[in-house]
Amino acid sequence: MVWKEKMIFEISKGDRYGFTNKKFINKKLYQAKSLIGTFVDKDGYMAPYHCGAVSEEKGLSVKKAFSESIERRALMKGAKELKGDGTKSIVYDILRKEVQTLPIEYTKYRETPPHIDTTGTATHSNGKIAVFNAVSELLEKNSVFLLWYGKDTKKIKHNQFSSIYKDYLLFENSGIHLFLQSTFFPLFIVVAIIKCDPRYSLLKYKFGVGSSFNLDEAINKALSEAYFLGKYNEHVYFFNKYQEYDDIALTFQFEEETQNYIEDFIHLEETSSTIYTNFDLSAKEKLGYVVNNLPKWIKDLKVSILLQSVDNNLIIAKVYSESLYTHIPIKKYIDLNKDINKKYLKLKEEDFSIVPDCPII
Repeated sequence: MVWKEKMIFEISKGDRYGFTNKKFINKKLYQAKSLIGTFVDKDGYMAPYHCGAVSEEKGLSVKKAFSESIERRALMKGAKELKGDGTKSIVYDILRKEVQTLPIEYTKYRETPPHIDTTGTATHSNGKIAVFNAVSELLEKNSVFLLWYGKDTKKIKHNQFSSIYKDYLLFENSGIHLFLQSTFFPLFIVVAIIKCDPRYSLLKYKFGVGSSFNLDEAINKALSEAYFLGKYNEHVYFFNKYQEYDDIALTFQFEEETQNYIEDFIHLEETSSTIYTNFDLSAKEKLGYVVNNLPKWIKDLKVSILLQSVDNNLIIAKVYSESLYTHIPIKKYIDLNKDINKKYLKLKEEDFSIVPDCPII
């Protein structure tokens, strides 16, 4: 009994037994879970049903968790089929400003090329905000590809920015490292790498990605994701440490090659970022600003509206592009012939093969 009591208090800081944050410490952060009824599609695949989110506001954390559940369910259904043709759906290309058709399977989860996951998907009651967030999310994932495989990034100082997530991450971990990926400027895309303190975490690193026209806000979003996903991965790892578990998000923690690669990023020299944008724009204006400044090698941005019947007040936007990756940037899915690599990064197969798999997912 003495051992058990000692163990609980040793790991309470890492929240490993699922204690709420309010049990031992009065944190001003709220973690929400969303479990809504699942279903099985015509091919026998089950829709995801267990999702979560974190926020400084209780209500917002619940909304974010619920939205994630809705998105994942909707990706099992895809967009509405074109009448008279069950193989295609109607999309709007916001780059070419024209209505087009897209194979219906490109609006759903897809495990064969082109791979499709939640990348480029967003939910909101306002359709314009949903589309802007979906485009931003697509660009975030592609920025992670550029950062990890091409080291196309600059390290920025975090001591000039304040964030509630920064405070908690520094309390439980040994270092915060922030990286700016600016290919899609004026959208700031920030990747956070958190080096963990072995006294409080079973993980070695935590990761987060965030974007905004405002650098402080992009940093806060990246730290928020690192905080939430770090808690999630600690929970998963703890309950699977004695079982076989080949998920890249966990096994990379023990691969020396990957750790060395991460340390290369951590030891980059910091640069002071002096470029700030803080536009007071509507969602439509923000979308136009991003689209009008995209690199010329991006040929298309096709927007679908996904089907869902859980809450008719919510709109789920899905963005697909032939030029960009529509999935997390892990090696088994990456096609080096995509325009983002072929026309921009220009990474050769021999160089790509020696880079460790990307753990920032």
